[in-house]
Amino acid sequence: KKSFVFRYNFQGRKKYMTYGTYRGDSASIAQAEIAKRKLLMDLDNGIDPSAQRDAKKWTVAEYYQKYLETRSKLGRSPNTIRMYGNSWNLIEPVLGNRLMLDIRRQDIQGLYDSLLPQNGRALLAIRLLKAMFNVAEMDGGVPEGTPNPCRGVKTEPTVSRTRYLDDEELGRLYKVLNALPEKDKRYRDIISLLIQNGFRKNELLKLKWENVELDGDNPHVYLPTTKNKKDHMVPLVEGAIKIFQGITKVDGNPYVFPSPSPKLKGKPLADING
Repeated sequence: KKSFVFRYNFQGRKKYMTYGTYRGDSASIAQAEIAKRKLLMDLDNGIDPSAQRDAKKWTVAEYYQKYLETRSKLGRSPNTIRMYGNSWNLIEPVLGNRLMLDIRRQDIQGLYDSLLPQNGRALLAIRLLKAMFNVAEMDGGVPEGTPNPCRGVKTEPTVSRTRYLDDEELGRLYKVLNALPEKDKRYRDIISLLIQNGFRKNELLKLKWENVELDGDNPHVYLPTTKNKKDHMVPLVEGAIKIFQGITKVDGNPYVFPSPSPKLKGKPLADING
């Protein structure tokens, strides 16, 4: 039996591999030529053909599950894991059954272009794939030295959109908030403050009583570190003042909205997902 042998240099090392069997007919020669062109194309793209041959053949779906497990073990938040899932729902129908080794930039570009009407979600999907391929090169998901196919993908700039609730929507929201049980009062207070005084969520969750001034002619909240890395004093409207006045301070916890968990004594509430 005779075989076609591909000899090449990769990163200064001489290598060789077989890429077909000669069966004494023109068909086997034609098949070998096709295989050789693919090997040469991989070399041009900086990919070691023999490493591809020896690597485990992960599908994108299989590797996503592995990636998800490792990210969870590294302590990624439930919100981050949920965001991964939302992006994966867009990726899976297009690339899920494809091999990681076979994904090229044009595949990623095609996915992005198909999702462009929902540009924000499209960008998140591309970012997830880019992170997956970065990690895959380090843990054997793809051969070492495999170029990340997400690099060079052309994306559109995102456009910020601002939307305000109308009176009817606000009414429905407050109806839900007012129906919350007393044990969930903190959530009603936080959401009401977000609406009435324009705070950011994290500003409220990290707010300490020492930075709340309700007395005097100018009731306000002092924010020592804002998103813009600047100190900021926020005047309080009458509705916000009443909300702060109705919040009971917790001994031993400096935060306006302390964590209810006994294991997190002295810590702030982590989120408002309930």
